[in-house]
Amino acid sequence: MSISNLSENSLTANLPLSGGYIPTISGENNVTVTSPVIRYIRIGNVVTCTFYAYCTALAASDFLFNTSIPIPRYSDFTNDFECSGVASNYDSGTPLSGSISVSPASQLVALLFSNTVTTSRRVGAVFSYEV
Repeated sequence: MSISNLSENSLTANLPLSGGYIPTISGENNVTVTSPVIRYIRIGNVVTCTFYAYCTALAASDFLFNTSIPIPRYSDFTNDFECSGVASNYDSGTPLSGSISVSPASQLVALLFSNTVTTSRRVGAVFSYEV
């Protein structure tokens, strides 16, 4: 079952244990993000997500953006390390590396990439958090 028709902020306990949706992207800094997709699976009290998108840096320097995270999520994040992961490109271009954290203030996942080019890149990330 896809959760694309469910509210991303829903705290309902009766949600699918896996699915996918098109996340909301915000806070773009030096980047244009297109075609984002998140797939997730919940096992026990841990949700693991994969994120894919096309990213085009506006300048050959680091870029940052935020993405909404999938439900189920039953409590608010209070520390930036409560959701973490790794990110990279998955095309044949110059390697990108990235980090993931969560903003307790906005409850959004932040993706930060080290970058040296301005071409469109396919990027991916994996991150996990507890519910």
